[in-house]
Amino acid sequence: MSTFSLTHDLLQRLCAVNQFVLPNTAMLLVGLRGAVSSQANDQSFKPEQLLETAEINYSNPRCTILQWDMANRRLAAFPACQVISSRATTVLLNVTLLKSCAPI
Repeated sequence: MSTFSLTHDLLQRLCAVNQFVLPNTAMLLVGLRGAVSSQANDQSFKPEQLLETAEINYSNPRCTILQWDMANRRLAAFPACQVISSRATTVLLNVTLLKSCAPI
């Protein structure tokens, strides 16, 4: 896994390059797929968050949700999963198929 850091300035540059207009708000949520926090149990706001790339396996959380405090130029990182697991998908599909085959 590769480690990288995110800061307020880097997120602003990424938004500008991708032509995202940032709202006039104090807090913004950012989701990163395939990246996990280096300090998963530390959700404090910091000027820089260290993240590690992670292989997406659809079984374990491999994403990070950032709270971006734009006014104070700080970020908090939270472990997350933005895609439901393959097991949950299979269960949901089976339940849906059973319901569609059930007599009325």
